[in-house]
Amino acid sequence: MRVLTRELRVGLSLGVLLGLLGFGITALVYDWQIGLVIGCTLLAVCSVAATIGGI
Repeated sequence: MRVLTRELRVGLSLGVLLGLLGFGITALVYDWQIGLVIGCTLLAVCSVAATIGGI
């Protein structure tokens, strides 16, 4: 259980970092709505991948 929470925390922090970066770049190039979708998608993918990888 400790490994799962640690991996979730790592995935969330990585997801937030990549999500903000993806949001910023995409919002500058396209539009902020598309940037929001890209940012949320990166957050979700990184969180799930790190959590499943820790199992």
